[in-house]
Amino acid sequence: MVRHMTQPWMWVDSTEVCDAVCTDIERSRCVALDTEYDSFRYFHGKLCLVQLSTEDMTYLFDPFECASYLPPLKKYFSDDGIQTVLHAGDNDVRLLHRDYGFTFNNVFDTHRAAEVLGCPRLALATVIETYLGVSVPKPKKLQRSCWDCRPLSNEQISYAVSDTRYLIELSRRLRAELRQENREEEAQHAFRLVAEARWQPKRFDARGYLRVKGINRLDKEGRERLSRLYAWRFRHAEQTNRALFMILSDTEMIDLSEKPVDSVAAMRERGLLSEKKMASIGADVVAAMKSGSES
Repeated sequence: MVRHMTQPWMWVDSTEVCDAVCTDIERSRCVALDTEYDSFRYFHGKLCLVQLSTEDMTYLFDPFECASYLPPLKKYFSDDGIQTVLHAGDNDVRLLHRDYGFTFNNVFDTHRAAEVLGCPRLALATVIETYLGVSVPKPKKLQRSCWDCRPLSNEQISYAVSDTRYLIELSRRLRAELRQENREEEAQHAFRLVAEARWQPKRFDARGYLRVKGINRLDKEGRERLSRLYAWRFRHAEQTNRALFMILSDTEMIDLSEKPVDSVAAMRERGLLSEKKMASIGADVVAAMKSGSES
């Protein structure tokens, strides 16, 4: 029976609760898993929340404030006898392996299962409605909200809890469909690919600056300045774990490269960057365009 009421949830913020989670997982032998992460504002992507549901309870783990309660879960995800249910779980697996060394040996991915079955629309809310007949609102503004801010809003918490609430029941329905259509082996291959997903660091493309919008405004010297600035921006974003656009936008890089800039004062005179950016990175930007040396 599909549960239409709100599933209870709790923060895992003590050893006692963590022990209760472990007991619940061992009893259930099946857990639904999802994460909230920010790959928009951070260069490397930042894990912000972990949601885990059993049949009757959803547990929320805060990697910022209560990270020590996540490692005890490691043994369960690698246990062949406990199934982990995800939806499009590639990035969840990547981040949990990168940050906590988790490995997954018994995965059921509802996104991949629905894809094998030919479901034309694979968003979680759509798949839930298609196979369980339950409407689950998933506002885009919440998906893209600042998951790294604390405290989380009630709306964010409700959104996060709903990500795993129906996954176990959904997996049962999809598994029955796969069996009926004799597509289980095909689905298992797709599940293994999800379980084997690994995070890879971004690689610098030395010719990427040639694709920056506005480069046609620049002469040869300007393009050389842009090339050096483009390389510096990548290094600085990597070191500080901030998104490239938050360091310098493409427009700012073009404006900076158009004419030589030999000082922060000259940058200020031409209004090339905000006062905040000039104070924090102005000298480094000038040095980068002049020499391209590490700064």
